[in-house]
Amino acid sequence: FISFAHPMSLMEGDKFFSTGQLQLKSIEMMVDEINSQRCGVGVDGKRYGIELTTYGDDSSKDKVGAIVENGMLPIRNSTSIDASFWLGPYSSGLTGKISPHANATNTILVAGGAASTPVFRDNPTIFGTFPPTSKYLAQAIKALAEAGARTVSSVWEDASFTRGVCAALDALAQEHGLEIKSQTEVPSSPSAADLDPV
Repeated sequence: FISFAHPMSLMEGDKFFSTGQLQLKSIEMMVDEINSQRCGVGVDGKRYGIELTTYGDDSSKDKVGAIVENGMLPIRNSTSIDASFWLGPYSSGLTGKISPHANATNTILVAGGAASTPVFRDNPTIFGTFPPTSKYLAQAIKALAEAGARTVSSVWEDASFTRGVCAALDALAQEHGLEIKSQTEVPSSPSAADLDPV
């Protein structure tokens, strides 16, 4: 077998449960397609099935760190070829706890739920499927400018992903001739009281 191991938000109370479940279902569909329809993956003339191991991460950086530090990744056993791959959990913050360790052990990490540049910077064994956070606003700001907008404001949650997305606003506003009226960070998981003053 080729082993894929990853943490994921598995409990309904986890902050990233809904999006994490979408990502998990996609991964499970991929594994099923490869194993049942394609008879595994071809490596050096042999076919290998994919083995998926999922660990509950509680949407917690500390839990993801514990999974890595306790040696739960990578998974290798006597029936596997000398290869293992890690799949990142949903969110740049959680994946950021894994990426330095994956890179240090020369393990491939497919970070399908991360977009924050620090997850990938100087980590050549880490691969993503999303554009970098600095590119998320580009089309929206361009469309606003083309529609005649003259000003723009931003509000973001205190999280690495949203902070990274909104950090591009200064350069994008300048590029498209927009005046920035305000830029406001609100606490992580903001309440109505946090957003009312904005």
